Amino acid sequence: MFATIFDSGLSNLSRPRNRKKRRTATNKSRTLSQSNVPQLSSPDAHYAPPSGTDSNQHATPDDMSEQPQDSSLDQSFLRDHSWTGCANPTYMGRAHYIRNGEEIDEASARSFPSSREHGLSHLEMSTIAAFNGFELPSASTRQELMRFFMQHCSGWMPIMHENDVASILNGTSSPLLAQALYVAATRVSSTPRSPTEPSIKERYERAKILFWMGHESNPINSVKATLLMQWYNPEGPEHVSLDTSEFWMRTGVGLAYQIGLHKEPVQGPWYSMRRRIWWSLVVRCPEA
Repeated sequence: MFATIFDSGLSNLSRPRNRKKRRTATNKSRTLSQSNVPQLSSPDAHYAPPSGTDSNQHATPDDMSEQPQDSSLDQSFLRDHSWTGCANPTYMGRAHYIRNGEEIDEASARSFPSSREHGLSHLEMSTIAAFNGFELPSASTRQELMRFFMQHCSGWMPIMHENDVASILNGTSSPLLAQALYVAATRVSSTPRSPTEPSIKERYERAKILFWMGHESNPINSVKATLLMQWYNPEGPEHVSLDTSEFWMRTGVGLAYQIGLHKEPVQGPWYSMRRRIWWSLVVRCPEA
């Protein structure tokens, strides 16, 4: 019996060595196969500008009690974004039309005006108005909807800063952010709808038209809106639709990659909020 156990022990000791050999062979085959894969012309061509960390490093959830202190975060986002201090900022997708090795003067590139520099056209604004995109509920209704959101939604996606909450209650917030929050809040509301109040479908149409017309200039608010609108899913999986929760999640992930939310953010007033938004996307969308 002892000989049998001893022989079995020897065979077990030899197994790791065999596995190691197989793993080495696998690694070699992987190395050889990767050499045949075409490389992108720029190492960070498909990533937002680096923030001083590895391009593949994802942010991790942080202390949920941490809050930015800047009261003008939404207005200063584009000016104070983390990529502005980087040595090598790169526009996502630029390598598709610029050859490798070409030097880009980022300061000069950013001096060119955006296609939205002059705001929306009269037709676009009229389209938003036709859907009542700028119409807000009464103060009491805003307060009630915010209460439902904080009670049933905020714990699952802590993406609303206290400044967002205050501005929505005051009726001075981003129209897109407010309308998207009303969609989520109406979805979980237990209060019977008054005949004078818009339905959840009407609220959803208001948020959607603001999103697709490009009324929102703050990309952080646009990503938040995709997270909020995914609470309403009017179509089942048997229908092809642009209004499904999965569609909004993938749209939000695409925007998040463009502005670098998948990267570890630099320390600052937006540190905590950026991580919360990114991980709210990750837990809902496998493509994140």
